Amino acid sequence: MMITSGITALLLAVPCLAASLADLTQPDSVDATSGRARPPRPTTAPRTGNYIKATVRKEQVAITNNATSSSNATTTTTATALARRWGRLPLSLYESGIVYLMDGKSDRHVPGQTVEVVVDTASYELYVNPDCARAANPAFCAGAGRYDARGSGTAENLTTRFGVSFGSGGYAGTYFCDTLTLGDDSWPVANQQFGVATASAYVWAGMIGLGYGEGYNTQYPALLDRLVEDEYISQRVFSVGLGGASGVNSDIIFGGVDYHKFEGWMEPVEIWPSPAEQMQQFGQVGYWVNLTSLGHTRPGQSSTEQLTPAGFTRMMLLDTGSTFSYMDAEIVAALGQQFEATLDEQQGIYYVSCSYLNGTEEDDDDEGSGHVHFGFNQGGVVIDVKYEDFIVDLGGRCALGVQSADVGATSWVLGDTFIRGAYMVFDQYYDAVWLANYRPCGGEAVADLGKDPGEQLWTEIYGGCD
Repeated sequence: MMITSGITALLLAVPCLAASLADLTQPDSVDATSGRARPPRPTTAPRTGNYIKATVRKEQVAITNNATSSSNATTTTTATALARRWGRLPLSLYESGIVYLMDGKSDRHVPGQTVEVVVDTASYELYVNPDCARAANPAFCAGAGRYDARGSGTAENLTTRFGVSFGSGGYAGTYFCDTLTLGDDSWPVANQQFGVATASAYVWAGMIGLGYGEGYNTQYPALLDRLVEDEYISQRVFSVGLGGASGVNSDIIFGGVDYHKFEGWMEPVEIWPSPAEQMQQFGQVGYWVNLTSLGHTRPGQSSTEQLTPAGFTRMMLLDTGSTFSYMDAEIVAALGQQFEATLDEQQGIYYVSCSYLNGTEEDDDDEGSGHVHFGFNQGGVVIDVKYEDFIVDLGGRCALGVQSADVGATSWVLGDTFIRGAYMVFDQYYDAVWLANYRPCGGEAVADLGKDPGEQLWTEIYGGCD
């Protein structure tokens, strides 16, 4: 995992991006589809082919204050304070990750080493083996699995050191190469580079970053790069369906999209600034998109109240590794009023009634639940997140799923409390994130995304069970 020592994980650089992003203005048009009109609804099923599905396990993780500092991994405050500031690694219900298998044995009949890692679209490398003695949840850390290079016949120690901080703790260690066995069908990915921690603080599981890799954030093939090089998938594209309280299995599909988990057409939201511009201005690339409205609808009502003015725009980082979303303090306060929330000023958390987790009788039809509405492309797509999915269960107390960004910050995050309501395709070929409302309607129906994923999503793949 060769990477220059001056480049760290994406979220560490968020405060540095803030001032520059505040000065940027996104163009009105989104060029992923060249402005073409939608074709008629397709009458034939999408083709299927090469894709890799990986189930995402949901897990409630309790946070303790047992985390201690490490001389080789950055942390300066308690776990509680770190959780208040970033909200990334306090996982809550939907952030425990994919199970990845590290299998370095030449004999495929020999069981591999199972390591569970957190799925993170805001970073771009794979890290394993946090120090459980310094973890915010030592018990979970101990059960997540360990990678042992000595038990692998194909492990290679690259002898290159790394150090990475995520605001809430971090890792330090050495890069290795080995065979990673990926997905529900155990596809082998040979010679994949990753970081093996020798010291860490606060983090209690490994992490798989799914951001831009070689040519942008890394100097070696990251996971998506390797999947394309090995011809498992055609382009650097993957879909994410976490879902909410419905109990439907969460998954990531590399090189494919499940069109039974959304309805209608998906809408492309341009990654902006473009990756090339991000590299020029910031030295790294993230899945930044432009939020153009925020509103809410009370339970049992049909009228929507907008909380943002006309012309509103905010650059938002799509981050599956963040429990909460983060926005302007005044917008968060206005939304908190709608939930009759109580602000804990020391923790920076808006506490709400846990009764919101219960939904309403009509929730199965998606009619009676209140919703928080996130708009993109000036209303081209609006993601409706149910109240029950917008609340974070903290184990006996419940919190509003959005917190105020740090004072003076001009960068914001759309975390899992947004992502629960969306079905997303991260498309590095078109440099866009395709969005639709998460609407599971039946069994799995995965379509292959080939050499031109944007063309397929724009003209061929229509979500729904009819």
